[in-house]
Amino acid sequence: MTATCWILRHAKATPDQRGLAGDFDRPLTELGLRQARALGATVAGSPELLEGLVRPEVVLCSPARRTAQTAAAFLDAVGWSVPVEMVDPFYEADVATVLHEFTGHPGVTSALVVGHQPWVGWLREDLLAAPERAERTTTVCSLAVVTQEVADLAALSPGQGHLAALIPKLLR
Repeated sequence: MTATCWILRHAKATPDQRGLAGDFDRPLTELGLRQARALGATVAGSPELLEGLVRPEVVLCSPARRTAQTAAAFLDAVGWSVPVEMVDPFYEADVATVLHEFTGHPGVTSALVVGHQPWVGWLREDLLAAPERAERTTTVCSLAVVTQEVADLAALSPGQGHLAALIPKLLR
């Protein structure tokens, strides 16, 4: 069986005010909303991209405003009706935190994870088998799809995955 991890970095948000308490509530810019919609439309309009991939059964999202807005705009544009769970530890996560969250979803074989740098890039690279790892920039509103031959997401382990798709940001 194959587990599929869709990894989405949030779209362009308003500038951080030097790490002040408002970071959590930063919204997407108009460009960011267009980026998330364009990404969703691209995925929806690319059946070759989706061939052989299991669509997400659940969305696990950082509760920050910009990630929630990215998930909503992407899902609307791609046309997927998927339950969205806000995962508090995803605001300042690491790979171990994300992998641990998967254990709370036994039997789920595909999820969309929406979060922040640096952990979205770390997650993608950590899941990949060594020959597929690379120094890649994780741009805003980029999507990576990693598959692994395991029973479900709870069984994912670092270093065993395959990069099934990588879509960098579409709009600047």
